[in-house]
Amino acid sequence: MNDLVSIITPALYSRKEVLLNRNIPSVMKQTHKNWEHLVITDGPCPLHAELPPHIKYYELGKNWSFLLNAHGHVQTMVGSFLAQGNYIAYIDDDDAWYPDHLESLLDLIKKTKADFVYSKMETIVKGEVVAHVFANPPRLAGISTSAIMHKIDTMKITNWGPDCFCYPGEWKMTEKWIQAGLKWAGLDRVTVKWYRNKPWPG
Repeated sequence: MNDLVSIITPALYSRKEVLLNRNIPSVMKQTHKNWEHLVITDGPCPLHAELPPHIKYYELGKNWSFLLNAHGHVQTMVGSFLAQGNYIAYIDDDDAWYPDHLESLLDLIKKTKADFVYSKMETIVKGEVVAHVFANPPRLAGISTSAIMHKIDTMKITNWGPDCFCYPGEWKMTEKWIQAGLKWAGLDRVTVKWYRNKPWPG
């Protein structure tokens, strides 16, 4: 089976420092090595000149400008259409993964035969771990985009759409999967560093 994982990062040029120094290095350190990393920006910017050569870079043109305040979920939708892998994982531009993130979720999705899986996150505010976020079953405020992996085939059942261009769009997407009867599994172990300006209720 093809274990290629397509990693999607919606990016803002204003956060290029954390993308280059936190996000991308954490992806490159993954123990599972068969992946592609798609970075989709919110519009024309010189960011591509600073990215490592293995990154697949895309920028949304001005025709998308009316949706660019959709909390990165438009970029996420576009990335899901461009993905080449059998699995999709997401990591926001200001977040980071532990090295075993992809390997752990890929192992879980195979063992459980789930359609989508997710892991526990540690919430980091001003450099300090202030909380751990995990919900079983998945629920609002207990799951975030950077913790999710799913089979590419879930996109044939229900995809990112206008109803997800909101905050928190990742929960709307997860809710649609659950309502469609897709099977899920959660990993009660931290594999994600979730950086925030303030704690998120869990």
